[in-house]
Amino acid sequence: MDALDTMVEGWDDGAHSATRGTLLWAANSGCISETAIVDVWERGAIAYIVTAFAA
Repeated sequence: MDALDTMVEGWDDGAHSATRGTLLWAANSGCISETAIVDVWERGAIAYIVTAFAA
């Protein structure tokens, strides 16, 4: 939540601002992926990253 509307540097050296509608991609730097991070569930000290195929 702290990252919303904050400017961050992307792997392509561009500055981007994330909103609730911004897709976050699960990929290594410089690589292309069709897997998006769509949610994060927290259960105590464990965080579950929920992904979806977004072709």
